[in-house]
Order: sequence, then structure tokens, then C-alpha cells
Amino acid sequence: MNIPIFRAKQIDGDEWVEGYYHKVHRAVDVGYGDIEKGEYIFDVEDGITAYDIDTKTLAIHFPNMIDKNGTKIFASLSKYGIGGDIVDVGYNYIREPMIMGKIIYVYNYDNSEVIGIYNEQ
Repeated sequence: MNIPIFRAKQIDGDEWVEGYYHKVHRAVDVGYGDIEKGEYIFDVEDGITAYDIDTKTLAIHFPNMIDKNGTKIFASLSKYGIGGDIVDVGYNYIREPMIMGKIIYVYNYDNSEVIGIYNEQ
């Protein structure tokens, strides 16, 4: 399946979480507790655990975006690159955050390597 995975920083901590992104428009009872209105990433493994996220750090990963070491590459959904991976694109020696719509169109990641998460604000 080609379902994208998202990553963002939790609101109540410095931990980065990965999973399925969902915007909740009104508070709902999901059977194990209430989820308030907001934007969340739901855990991929259980589909139940919801993480309240800082949307300024939201990034997306598609299944074919893998670096030379098999590491997922996440592209920031922020125009400033916050939350996107810093990638060393081997053949051009580019080191900058992956931003959706900018560097995302580098089709060959075979020589690329993720070297960190861009988190400057």
C-alpha cells in the first residue's frame, strides 16, 4: 500500500512521533476516552494511540522515499522546512531540509543520506 506516514513533534514533549495524520473537527468518544478537537498523529501499530502534535513540525514520508541506508526520508509540510529531514544528496552535495514541493522532486535517493531533522524556528 502507498499510504503516507507522517511525523511531527509532540506538543507536550520533545519526542518525535510517526503515524497516520488526522484532523479532528470536534471532540469524540472513541471507546477508550475522548479525543478533543485538534490535529493528531495516530500510532501505526495500534491505530488507537493519538499524539497531540505541533503542526509546524509536520512532515510526510511516502514509501519510495528511502535513503541509501534504508532510512525513511520525511519532507516538511512547512514552507520553512521545520520537521523535514536534512539530507545529503550525494551527487550535488546539497544539505538542506526536505520540503514538500521543493527538493521532494529529487527522484533518485540512492546516493542520499538522512543526517538529521531540521528543527530551527
